[in-house]
Order: sequence, then structure tokens, then C-alpha cells
Amino acid sequence: MEVESQGMAKAEELLKGRVPEFSEVGSSDREKTRREPAMSKAEVDNVGRKIEQLGRQIEELKKRWELVAH
Repeated sequence: MEVESQGMAKAEELLKGRVPEFSEVGSSDREKTRREPAMSKAEVDNVGRKIEQLGRQIEELKKRWELVAH
């Protein structure tokens, strides 16, 4: 209930012409939430190696004329 009253107070302040300070806007949500990386460094490295391997395979297929690039 307290969150609702804070939100209403901010809305009323805006209606009265008072603009909240930048530090007041949404700061509590950002401080509590810590983002974790979507992928670990090991996973990124693994994907990079796979891309390199696939690139070599594509080049080999092109050399053997089994793959024609347009």
C-alpha cells in the first residue's frame, strides 16, 4: 500500500508542477536488481570456436565446388 501512496504522491506533485529529481525516478528498482550476463565467457568462447569451424567447413566446400555462393 505504501508503494501506491508514493506513486500517487509523485503523480500529485507532477500535477502541481513539481518535477521529481532524476535520482527519485525509478532509482529503487535499479538498485535492487542486478543483471547477470546472458552468456558466460566460456559459452561465448565456445560459440566463437564453432563459428570459426563452420567458416572453415564452408570454405572447404566452396573449394570442392560442393557449395556455390551467389
